[in-house]
Amino acid sequence: MSSGDIRKYVEDKVHDVKLADGTSWRLEYKANGYFFINTSRGFNGDGQWQVEDGKLCGQLRGRERTCNEVRLLKGVMHYKRDNGEIVQFVPK
Repeated sequence: MSSGDIRKYVEDKVHDVKLADGTSWRLEYKANGYFFINTSRGFNGDGQWQVEDGKLCGQLRGRERTCNEVRLLKGVMHYKRDNGEIVQFVPK
């Protein structure tokens, strides 16, 4: 995905993500470069996000910046986590 494609997919939208261990995330990406995360395990956080060609980058407050590969498959963005797990960003 190009940086423009990634931005178009996430910007000013909310996505649900389900992890293999059953945990779910609610991710909200704002056009002003901030994002918010709420998890089914009670974690709530926020930080800044950016895009690079083929990657969605983010830095949760108090943590290191990460950039992860993303791909579009059948209209759904797939995100490769730091641990190698592939998850889907499903728009709400």
